[in-house]
Amino acid sequence: VIIKSHIDGKLNKLSPELSIQIQEDLGSDIMMIFDDCPKPDADYSLLLSSINRTKVWAEKSKKIKKTENLILVLSKVEFTKVLEKYRQNT
Repeated sequence: VIIKSHIDGKLNKLSPELSIQIQEDLGSDIMMIFDDCPKPDADYSLLLSSINRTKVWAEKSKKIKKTENLILVLSKVEFTKVLEKYRQNT
């Protein structure tokens, strides 16, 4: 993720790993990971791609995490839609 500083306008890269390191440095009890959030009416293939991207980010976050604090994922994908289409395709 590229974030623009509100202080000096500088562009900063924030990776899943760096995000977890920062949250640990801040002493967070519950940490948030990156989550890809497609539009609710996105195509099935885009929803699956989004879920997989979030999964990769979660794995990277878990791997770098040093504390026993919780990692929270807030997925905004409408899973009922994904599951329904999955069932239809299997």
